[in-house]
Amino acid sequence: EREGGPPLLSAEEWSGCELWVRRQVVGAGVTTHFDLDIASKRRTGALRVPHTSSILYLPPVLPRSLQPETCALQPNSSFLPGPTYILDQPLPLNADSPRPRDVSPKPTQALFVWPRVARYAIFDGSLAHGVLPCDAE
Repeated sequence: EREGGPPLLSAEEWSGCELWVRRQVVGAGVTTHFDLDIASKRRTGALRVPHTSSILYLPPVLPRSLQPETCALQPNSSFLPGPTYILDQPLPLNADSPRPRDVSPKPTQALFVWPRVARYAIFDGSLAHGVLPCDAE
């Protein structure tokens, strides 16, 4: 086991991975959500969450209109999104059914991951998370 995170999977427990790439718009947040196995949901209606979720902050890619030579804004932390928040609120799945329960426990704690190029965060894939909006300052 790793300190502060879910235990590592053995080779027999590993079944695959899914990669999502998102280009965050300055100022916009991402609503609270759960990472889900979308193919499984479409195929069977079952809600499956990953064992582990992660975030890798990549360098910003600026459109031509915002390149330093044509814009007063400089490519620095202003182009990174607001912090990612991770709540202690797992997807409320029933033990005997792949369908979610109607009631989810209210979160009591939040962990914040502040964006920085090359920062990599790993967390329990069943937890609710999102991104707070920010301004360009």
